[in-house]
Amino acid sequence: MSEQKKISVLNTNIRSKKINGQDYFCITDIAKFSSPKTSDVLRNYIKNRSNYEFLMEWEQFHNPNFNYVQMDAIRKDFGTPTFSLSIGEWINKGNSIGIETSKGRYGGTYAHADITLQFTTWVSPKFHVYFIKEFQYLKELESNLELKQWDLRRELSKANHEIHTDAIQEYLSPRLTQNSKQVILVFASEIDLLNQAIFGMTAREFKQQNPDFKGNLRDWASTEQLAVLNNMQSLNAGMIEMGLSQQERFQIIFQRSLKELNILKTNKAFDRLKNK
Repeated sequence: MSEQKKISVLNTNIRSKKINGQDYFCITDIAKFSSPKTSDVLRNYIKNRSNYEFLMEWEQFHNPNFNYVQMDAIRKDFGTPTFSLSIGEWINKGNSIGIETSKGRYGGTYAHADITLQFTTWVSPKFHVYFIKEFQYLKELESNLELKQWDLRRELSKANHEIHTDAIQEYLSPRLTQNSKQVILVFASEIDLLNQAIFGMTAREFKQQNPDFKGNLRDWASTEQLAVLNNMQSLNAGMIEMGLSQQERFQIIFQRSLKELNILKTNKAFDRLKNK
């Protein structure tokens, strides 16, 4: 699934979208800057030897399924009277991933950001310079949005933390205050209870499975999971006060967290909150 956006360069509106987390831009829109006959611009682009060789190198580097043998054979026909090649043939014969096409009113030819940058150089050096500026601005906006979402996640994870720790301190560890190691174990046990119920693993197990991940289990969690964690901290605190055993509390929290996660994943109000 892809998310569509637009940027404007020298009064030319260019659609963009994410494909597998990567930026792709509509080079059909960019081609309009050069000529209203966009199909001719794209055909001339793919038939240019230096462009073709760039695309070959890009696919070979990024695409393990690229049909290099067939596309290299086509390259040998450059300059012959019968040589013909289209974007569609490049995609289909080469099993290429750097360029994709879609039909219909809102269709067009989209290229990976790396290829788009090379395409703009070929179309117009001036357009290329302005495109780079707009592209940098787009990435800054995305970075700011990610930072905003990160702030929300941090607040969600700590909102009811104090309620939870106070309940543990008051009801589970009053007799252990002379033994700091035992108190630490009680707190760790309750944290693991929540982690196992919501994430299916303890913090230690997460570290063992993801040794290269910078951060902890809760840094890796989704916004929905952190919202549920916040609620489960409050729920667990209440059940601790009621005297329920850890096994009883785990079963209740496990079932409740599953239900809340399913609700939040389809909740439009929560989705708007994440993307503000």
